[in-house]
Amino acid sequence: MDFIDYYNHNRILLAIFPPYSTYTLQPLNVCVFKSLSAAYLNKLIEHLNNSQGLLTVAKRDFLSLFWKAWTSTATPQLIKRAFKYTGIWPPNSTPILKRFH
Repeated sequence: MDFIDYYNHNRILLAIFPPYSTYTLQPLNVCVFKSLSAAYLNKLIEHLNNSQGLLTVAKRDFLSLFWKAWTSTATPQLIKRAFKYTGIWPPNSTPILKRFH
């Protein structure tokens, strides 16, 4: 109960997901990280194509490639759409129930 009281006192919304369903219901996994993964893969392919396959991807390349992918995908619009898509905000159970039907 202390845990719940702490969240209530600090005005933190506590979300409880059904077992084995978190990957499907977590808004950032569903939209943001999926888009980020695709964008990062595209940046890697572009990097390799630009080097004509002569250069490998080194650790020093990671941040610049990742940052380009991050800034193109982690936008406020996408994050808001993720919460709407999963039915978390505004509250709507229909999108989730369709997935488990």
